[in-house]
Amino acid sequence: MLVGVDHDPTTLYASHDPQIYLVRADIAHLPFNMRFDLVVARHPDIDRHAVSWQTVITNAPALLSKGGLLLITTYALPEIETVDRWIQSTSLTQFPMMVERLIPPGIQGRDRFIRCWRNY
Repeated sequence: MLVGVDHDPTTLYASHDPQIYLVRADIAHLPFNMRFDLVVARHPDIDRHAVSWQTVITNAPALLSKGGLLLITTYALPEIETVDRWIQSTSLTQFPMMVERLIPPGIQGRDRFIRCWRNY
């Protein structure tokens, strides 16, 4: 099952992909109890919503299945450095990626800083 979560309905429903189960919610307070193989946070607004994102990131192991991956992208170096600090307080371990080999997904925005961690 592919689930898309966003608190902004405009962003959420822009995909119009019938294969994605869309949920309008705050990721820090999901209306269901599931574990995921992959959680992607593209351009989380760390600067404006630091407390919420810190909660989500430090609790990410509870969202991930065993072996699940957390992938986070940011536009700015200070944001990914903040994420790196928060991750240190979790049981997640960095998952090596060859970022230069990633194929651009054809969606808006430029993912300058990309990190991935695995839940063991």
